[in-house]
Order: sequence, then structure tokens, then C-alpha cells
Amino acid sequence: MLVLVGPTAVGKSAFAFKIAQSLGTDIISADSALVYRHLDIGTAKPSQAEQRRVKHHLIDMVTPDQDFSVADYQKNAYVVIEQLWQQGKLPFMVGGTGLYVKAVTDCYSFGHIGKNSPLREEYELLAKIEGVDKLYARLTDLD
Repeated sequence: MLVLVGPTAVGKSAFAFKIAQSLGTDIISADSALVYRHLDIGTAKPSQAEQRRVKHHLIDMVTPDQDFSVADYQKNAYVVIEQLWQQGKLPFMVGGTGLYVKAVTDCYSFGHIGKNSPLREEYELLAKIEGVDKLYARLTDLD
């Protein structure tokens, strides 16, 4: 797999577009903002014309009010990578969200349980009542 990473606004997208065209492959977005529909301003999301010329994956997957985690990203990325290999294309991941890239390239292992909503709610209430500093101290002790 080919991976192109770097900080915001250094020209990754334009460079990746040229590479993808020359290799005849698709782009797998590794950008945590691009997974959300309707967040087009300030995200350097490829235009519809660009997406017609070079297929982009893992863009516009969920709405901003939906939960989406790095584990969700990883699962979806693995599916796309396998599809590209089956099509004889070199998977090409591009983006600046290092956690997304590392979760895929380093095969991070995420539990199967998922989020714990009651625990989350408990800590949110604790933060509201006692303050964020107290919550942080409690979590530091647990860690």
C-alpha cells in the first residue's frame, strides 16, 4: 500500500491526485473531517469533478450528528483496501489524520464491546458537577 501523509495545507491532495492518475488507482482518504457529509468548507474536500476523475473512498460517510470512531474508519478502510487489491489497483491512502493512518498500517486492535454510554454519561455528569479538573485527577489516578 502507498501512503502519503503530512500536515494541513502542504499540497498533499494535489500531489496525490497526480500520483493516483499516473498509477491508475483510487485515493483512500485518511482525513477525519472528510468522513462527514456537509463539512465542505475548510476541509479541502475534493470537488465532484475531481472525484469523477479519480475515485475517492471514505469521504461523506456519515453526518456530523452520527458517531464515527477510528475503529469504524479502520473497518471501512480494510474493506476498501481489499477491494482495490482485488481490482488489481495499488491502495493509496492520503491524509493528515495520523491516528487513522496508524490504525490501518499498524493494525491497531480495537475491542468488540464498543462505547460504554452509561460510563460516559457518569463522567460527563461528574465533570459538570465537580469540574473538569476533578475528573481529570480521577482519571489520572485510575490510569
